[in-house]
Amino acid sequence: MLQRGLTAKDCGCARQIWWRGVLLTCTFLLAGGCTQPYHLHNPEHSPKVIQLHWNWQVHLVQFKPASAILSEDERRRLDDFLYEVAPKPDHHILVDFGGKGELNRLTQERIDAITLQLKQRLPGAVVHAHSGDEPLPHGVRVLVGHYLVKIPDCPDRTRLLESDPDNVPDSNFGCATAVNLSRMVVDPTDLQQGRSLAPGDAQVLSAAVRRYWEDKVKDLVAPSSKSSANE
Repeated sequence: MLQRGLTAKDCGCARQIWWRGVLLTCTFLLAGGCTQPYHLHNPEHSPKVIQLHWNWQVHLVQFKPASAILSEDERRRLDDFLYEVAPKPDHHILVDFGGKGELNRLTQERIDAITLQLKQRLPGAVVHAHSGDEPLPHGVRVLVGHYLVKIPDCPDRTRLLESDPDNVPDSNFGCATAVNLSRMVVDPTDLQQGRSLAPGDAQVLSAAVRRYWEDKVKDLVAPSSKSSANE
């Protein structure tokens, strides 16, 4: 039985089918290369995040039995502690008298003596009395609490792009920005919550920008000859 030979039309269809197969194969390969396998995801390799943690610094102040007078040695030790800690207005200052809430006259006098010392060294400081669980028969504890910035563990070279064909971000990604910001920030609480723009008036402050847009910029006020003569 004789078979019909291939015509030019048949060859053209075969070429189209072959090219379609090649294109589909390339498409699947590209899509697979751009998709990160779920099992390769590691939070440690995500962009570095600056973390804040609350820190308490504690100093024990001792009194003589049945006395609320702060000795010179204890006063000097407290001054050294405050100098080292350098409390700021946003720091929390507590005077822990222990005793699980048992506040007697002697304890109150000791709290007053410590509070007076703190306010003399830190004008405007807000000091709160606190009853801790640990009994303190002959003293009180001064606690200064504030946020600290935890610098990310950088540089992180645990995963390099040169040896990773799975298109996973470099483990060092974001390190420079996070470390620089951690070291530059003055008040760590600014990373937790932004400051208020008060008492600035946004409407008044934006008026200069609007005048610039409308080409109605006001000229600078020239100093008068009278004021110059007085100077």
